[in-house]
Amino acid sequence: EKLGMNPHGEFAQGIPGICEGRGIGLIEYRNNINVIDAILILESIGALTDELSSELRSWFIRLTDWMITSEKGIDEDNQHNNHGAWYDAQIIAMALFTGRKQLAKRVVRTSYEQRQIRHIKKDGSQPHELARTKAMMYSLFNTTALATVAILASRLDDKRYINDGLIAKSFEYIYAYLEKPETFPYTELAPGQLDSASCRAALMLDLIYPCGKYADAVAHRISDDMYFRLTPFG
Repeated sequence: EKLGMNPHGEFAQGIPGICEGRGIGLIEYRNNINVIDAILILESIGALTDELSSELRSWFIRLTDWMITSEKGIDEDNQHNNHGAWYDAQIIAMALFTGRKQLAKRVVRTSYEQRQIRHIKKDGSQPHELARTKAMMYSLFNTTALATVAILASRLDDKRYINDGLIAKSFEYIYAYLEKPETFPYTELAPGQLDSASCRAALMLDLIYPCGKYADAVAHRISDDMYFRLTPFG
């Protein structure tokens, strides 16, 4: 307990001399979804004690409560690009993990209109991400966030995220330029990040649409040191 991390993000992405922390820094907590995956796997093989499992859930309950009530958490919830999508993914994942099904349902219910419909146009473009200096990378990053929400929503029998096809279109829009990013009509200052970003998005899409074509399309971009989710959230 004395060595435990306090369940809040008051100092997330703090900048010395400018700010101690900021709401948009909470996007760094998205990897807690991976932690939850790992906990579920360890529990499934009996590698965690009941006491430790209970303590882990208690910690995530406290983090969730902080994220949905704090000034920084509310600020992140109000972001209109990938930050908002990753915020929803985190809240849903933590709520499901800790047995707060009604909270998960509430976010799933509202996220579709607030995120997916507003983030992706019918042609698959994502205006909030295209306005950035890493437009391709952030588009793929947001596709991964929305795909994460879609998988979580499907566990609650909400298929809207998957059935409208927008997530697939968002990937296909960027994929059309992936081999020749110099032809992309928007700014992309980090072409070196496209391998990882495209592979992560593609593998998530293959969990949603089990046709295998997305991961196959970017298989030549996968390197040995890339980590990818192995299970769709337990």
